[in-house]
Amino acid sequence: VEGVMMPRLQRDDGLYGGTYIDGTFGKGGQSRSILQRLGPEGRLYAFDISPTAVAAARGLEREDSRFRMLHRPCGEMGEALDGLEVQ
Repeated sequence: VEGVMMPRLQRDDGLYGGTYIDGTFGKGGQSRSILQRLGPEGRLYAFDISPTAVAAARGLEREDSRFRMLHRPCGEMGEALDGLEVQ
Protein backbone atom coordinates (compact mmCIF):
# COMPACT_ATOMS: atom_id res chain seq x y z
CA VAL A 1 0.00 0.00 0.00
CA GLU A 2 2.85 2.41 0.71
CA GLY A 3 3.67 2.39 -3.01
CA VAL A 4 0.27 3.77 -3.97
CA MET A 5 0.20 6.62 -1.45
CA MET A 6 1.40 9.85 -3.02
CA PRO A 7 4.14 11.52 -0.94
CA ARG A 8 3.11 15.01 -2.04
CA LEU A 9 -0.30 14.41 -0.45
CA GLN A 10 1.14 13.41 2.92
CA ARG A 11 0.17 15.80 5.69
CA ASP A 12 2.30 16.92 8.62
CA ASP A 13 0.61 14.32 10.86
CA GLY A 14 1.70 11.50 8.50
CA LEU A 15 -1.76 10.86 7.08
CA TYR A 16 -2.63 11.37 3.43
CA GLY A 17 -5.12 13.50 1.57
CA GLY A 18 -6.34 12.93 -1.94
CA THR A 19 -8.51 10.39 -3.66
CA TYR A 20 -7.55 6.76 -4.19
CA ILE A 21 -9.01 3.88 -6.19
CA ASP A 22 -9.09 0.18 -5.33
CA GLY A 23 -9.80 -1.50 -8.68
CA THR A 24 -10.72 -4.88 -7.17
CA PHE A 25 -12.11 -4.72 -3.64
CA GLY A 26 -12.09 -8.50 -3.06
CA LYS A 27 -12.06 -9.08 0.70
CA GLY A 28 -11.21 -5.44 1.40
CA GLY A 29 -7.72 -5.80 2.84
CA GLN A 30 -6.09 -3.20 0.61
CA SER A 31 -9.00 -0.78 1.04
CA ARG A 32 -8.83 -1.04 4.83
CA SER A 33 -5.08 -0.48 4.73
CA ILE A 34 -5.49 2.63 2.58
CA LEU A 35 -8.23 3.98 4.85
CA GLN A 36 -5.93 3.62 7.88
CA ARG A 37 -3.52 6.03 6.19
CA LEU A 38 -6.09 8.57 4.96
CA GLY A 39 -6.85 11.80 6.75
CA PRO A 40 -10.44 12.97 7.17
CA GLU A 41 -10.47 14.73 3.78
CA GLY A 42 -9.16 11.66 1.92
CA ARG A 43 -11.46 9.54 -0.23
CA LEU A 44 -11.33 5.96 -1.45
CA TYR A 45 -13.47 4.48 -4.22
CA ALA A 46 -13.51 0.72 -4.77
CA PHE A 47 -14.75 -1.38 -7.67
CA ASP A 48 -15.86 -5.00 -7.78
CA ILE A 49 -18.55 -7.08 -9.43
CA SER A 50 -18.60 -10.00 -7.00
CA PRO A 51 -21.77 -9.97 -4.88
CA THR A 52 -19.75 -11.22 -1.89
CA ALA A 53 -17.21 -8.43 -2.26
CA VAL A 54 -19.91 -5.81 -2.71
CA ALA A 55 -21.73 -7.01 0.42
CA ALA A 56 -18.51 -6.72 2.44
CA ALA A 57 -17.83 -3.28 0.99
CA ARG A 58 -21.31 -2.05 1.92
CA GLY A 59 -20.43 -2.78 5.54
CA LEU A 60 -17.26 -0.75 5.20
CA GLU A 61 -19.27 2.11 3.68
CA ARG A 62 -21.42 2.17 6.82
CA GLU A 63 -18.28 2.24 9.00
CA ASP A 64 -16.30 4.88 7.11
CA SER A 65 -17.77 7.85 5.23
CA ARG A 66 -14.52 8.32 3.27
CA PHE A 67 -15.17 5.05 1.44
CA ARG A 68 -17.54 4.36 -1.44
CA MET A 69 -18.15 1.07 -3.22
CA LEU A 70 -19.04 1.11 -6.91
CA HIS A 71 -20.65 -2.17 -8.00
CA ARG A 72 -19.11 -2.07 -11.46
CA PRO A 73 -16.13 -3.59 -13.24
CA CYS A 74 -12.96 -1.55 -12.95
CA GLY A 75 -13.00 -1.22 -16.74
CA GLU A 76 -15.86 1.25 -16.27
CA MET A 77 -13.81 3.39 -13.89
CA GLY A 78 -13.74 6.49 -16.08
CA GLU A 79 -17.48 6.49 -16.62
CA ALA A 80 -18.21 5.67 -12.96
CA LEU A 81 -16.02 8.49 -11.64
CA ASP A 82 -17.16 11.07 -14.18
CA GLY A 83 -18.43 14.11 -12.32
CA LEU A 84 -16.75 13.17 -9.05
CA GLU A 85 -13.83 15.19 -7.78
CA VAL A 86 -10.93 12.78 -8.30
CA GLN A 87 -7.38 14.09 -8.14
